[in-house]
Amino acid sequence: APKNTKLGFQDSVFPPPIDKITDQMELDEYRLRKRKQFEDLIRRDRRNISVWVKYAEYAEFEMKNNFIDHASSVWECAVTLLPQVDKLWFKYVHMEEMDGNVTRTRGVFERWMEWMPW
Repeated sequence: APKNTKLGFQDSVFPPPIDKITDQMELDEYRLRKRKQFEDLIRRDRRNISVWVKYAEYAEFEMKNNFIDHASSVWECAVTLLPQVDKLWFKYVHMEEMDGNVTRTRGVFERWMEWMPW
Protein backbone atom coordinates (compact mmCIF):
# COMPACT_ATOMS: atom_id res chain seq x y z
CA ALA A 1 0.00 0.00 0.00
CA PRO A 2 1.23 3.55 -0.61
CA LYS A 3 2.89 5.39 2.22
CA ASN A 4 0.82 8.05 3.91
CA THR A 5 3.58 10.52 4.74
CA LYS A 6 1.34 12.84 6.71
CA LEU A 7 0.78 10.23 9.42
CA GLY A 8 3.90 8.18 8.83
CA PHE A 9 2.01 4.92 8.31
CA GLN A 10 3.52 2.50 5.84
CA ASP A 11 0.59 0.17 5.53
CA SER A 12 -3.18 0.34 5.50
CA VAL A 13 -3.73 -0.88 9.09
CA PHE A 14 -4.51 2.69 10.14
CA PRO A 15 -5.58 4.59 7.04
CA PRO A 16 -6.47 8.27 7.22
CA PRO A 17 -10.16 9.15 7.48
CA ILE A 18 -12.14 8.62 4.30
CA ASP A 19 -14.25 11.71 4.81
CA LYS A 20 -12.72 15.12 5.31
CA ILE A 21 -12.83 16.22 8.94
CA THR A 22 -14.63 19.55 9.12
CA ASP A 23 -14.84 20.54 12.77
CA GLN A 24 -13.03 20.20 16.09
CA MET A 25 -15.48 17.67 17.51
CA GLU A 26 -14.95 15.34 14.53
CA LEU A 27 -11.18 15.73 14.89
CA ASP A 28 -11.33 14.91 18.60
CA GLU A 29 -13.45 11.82 17.93
CA TYR A 30 -11.07 10.68 15.18
CA ARG A 31 -8.04 11.12 17.44
CA LEU A 32 -9.69 9.11 20.23
CA ARG A 33 -10.60 6.30 17.80
CA LYS A 34 -7.01 6.14 16.52
CA ARG A 35 -5.62 6.00 20.05
CA LYS A 36 -8.07 3.24 20.98
CA GLN A 37 -7.10 1.21 17.90
CA PHE A 38 -3.42 1.42 18.81
CA GLU A 39 -4.03 0.69 22.48
CA ASP A 40 -6.17 -2.35 21.60
CA LEU A 41 -3.36 -3.72 19.42
CA ILE A 42 -0.82 -3.10 22.17
CA ARG A 43 -3.02 -4.91 24.71
CA ARG A 44 -3.05 -7.93 22.39
CA ASP A 45 0.74 -7.97 21.96
CA ARG A 46 2.65 -5.59 24.24
CA ARG A 47 6.00 -6.62 22.76
CA ASN A 48 5.15 -5.87 19.12
CA ILE A 49 7.77 -3.27 18.26
CA SER A 50 6.12 -2.39 14.95
CA VAL A 51 2.86 -1.38 16.65
CA TRP A 52 4.74 0.71 19.24
CA VAL A 53 6.67 2.50 16.47
CA LYS A 54 3.51 3.24 14.49
CA TYR A 55 1.67 4.42 17.61
CA ALA A 56 4.57 6.63 18.57
CA GLU A 57 4.78 8.04 15.03
CA TYR A 58 1.08 8.84 15.24
CA ALA A 59 1.74 10.50 18.59
CA GLU A 60 4.52 12.52 16.93
CA PHE A 61 2.00 13.68 14.35
CA GLU A 62 -0.23 14.80 17.21
CA MET A 63 2.76 16.51 18.83
CA LYS A 64 3.38 18.51 15.68
CA ASN A 65 -0.21 19.67 16.07
CA ASN A 66 0.28 20.74 19.71
CA PHE A 67 -0.57 17.48 21.50
CA ILE A 68 2.93 17.01 22.98
CA ASP A 69 1.94 15.35 26.27
CA HIS A 70 0.37 12.37 24.55
CA ALA A 71 3.40 11.83 22.32
CA SER A 72 5.76 11.86 25.28
CA SER A 73 3.63 9.41 27.25
CA VAL A 74 3.45 6.94 24.34
CA TRP A 75 7.23 6.99 23.90
CA GLU A 76 7.74 6.68 27.65
CA CYS A 77 5.53 3.57 27.76
CA ALA A 78 7.33 2.07 24.78
CA VAL A 79 10.85 2.47 26.21
CA THR A 80 9.72 1.34 29.66
CA LEU A 81 8.26 -1.88 28.27
CA LEU A 82 10.98 -2.49 25.66
CA PRO A 83 14.12 -0.74 26.95
CA GLN A 84 16.46 -2.92 24.88
CA VAL A 85 15.04 -1.65 21.55
CA ASP A 86 17.35 1.12 20.35
CA LYS A 87 14.96 2.22 17.61
CA LEU A 88 12.36 3.24 20.20
CA TRP A 89 14.91 5.22 22.24
CA PHE A 90 16.29 6.91 19.11
CA LYS A 91 12.83 8.01 18.00
CA TYR A 92 11.96 9.16 21.53
CA VAL A 93 15.11 11.30 21.70
CA HIS A 94 14.36 12.67 18.23
CA MET A 95 10.80 13.59 19.19
CA GLU A 96 11.98 15.43 22.31
CA GLU A 97 14.63 17.19 20.24
CA MET A 98 11.96 18.33 17.76
CA ASP A 99 10.05 19.82 20.69
CA GLY A 100 13.13 21.89 21.51
CA ASN A 101 13.45 20.97 25.18
CA VAL A 102 17.19 20.36 25.62
CA THR A 103 16.91 19.25 29.25
CA ARG A 104 14.26 16.61 28.51
CA THR A 105 16.12 15.48 25.39
CA ARG A 106 19.34 15.03 27.35
CA GLY A 107 17.48 13.16 30.11
CA VAL A 108 15.96 10.68 27.67
CA PHE A 109 19.31 10.22 25.92
CA GLU A 110 21.11 9.57 29.20
CA ARG A 111 18.49 6.99 30.23
CA TRP A 112 18.98 5.30 26.85
CA MET A 113 22.73 5.13 27.41
CA GLU A 114 22.13 3.34 30.72
CA TRP A 115 20.60 0.46 28.71
CA MET A 116 23.43 0.24 26.18
CA PRO A 117 25.60 -2.87 26.78
CA TRP A 118 29.03 -1.23 26.47
